[in-house]
Amino acid sequence: MIAEICTDKEGRYLNCRSLGRRIRVSKSTTHQMLKKNRFRSVKELVKPRLTKEIKKAWLKFCKAHEH
Repeated sequence: MIAEICTDKEGRYLNCRSLGRRIRVSKSTTHQMLKKNRFRSVKELVKPRLTKEIKKAWLKFCKAHEH
């Protein structure tokens, strides 16, 4: 089960029910195994989008420091 989680990003973002279905065990068994191996839920970091002003500022900076 731990290998399934650590293999790819998709596995890390599954909830206990979905992960349990994937490896054919119950939700409670999945939860117990994750808890036993010290896994915990973490909210994914959301990065702010680049606005037009930020893009212009980056372009200006890059051109000024080109060489």
